[in-house]
Amino acid sequence: MAETKVLDFEAIRQKTGPLDDSDLSGIKAKADAEYDAEHGKSKDEGKEPEGTAPAPEKDTGKEPELTEDEKKAKEAEEVEAKKKEDDRILGAKDEDLQPEEKTRKTELLKVKEESDAKALNDEISSIAKEHGLTPEEAKESVEHFAKIREKYKDDPKAMAKAYYFIQRQASKHEAELKKAQ
Repeated sequence: MAETKVLDFEAIRQKTGPLDDSDLSGIKAKADAEYDAEHGKSKDEGKEPEGTAPAPEKDTGKEPELTEDEKKAKEAEEVEAKKKEDDRILGAKDEDLQPEEKTRKTELLKVKEESDAKALNDEISSIAKEHGLTPEEAKESVEHFAKIREKYKDDPKAMAKAYYFIQRQASKHEAELKKAQ
């Protein structure tokens, strides 16, 4: 039978470094003995027969199983970290990037161009169907919308104000035309 080390708990408390295996096995043995004494178990009860070593705990190197919420949170954190890294790469100058980051930047720009082109085509076809326009007319309208957004810096208040004054001017011209007739 393996000999257990007599522990000096005061020495362990004062120890500054990490506990070694002999300290841990001594603590476990003392805790088991106290538990058995409190619950009325004898020393041999519930223990493995002599001569057999306890099965070592498997250290698979894997993280413990996560709940669904923890998995989702972890995935969200990973996506957010990847997005931040991609934004950093896209915003950086080419000369400041490592070769693999330059490659990643090229890939990101290509994907962005493709998604922008697809979004533009979707918007063009949507406007063409909604207003009964040809694809060419719808494309001209979308380009015009982009110019307006750029001119007013996507400020809804400024766009509304400009629209109001254009409508007011159109109403004045309409009234003048009616007077002239």
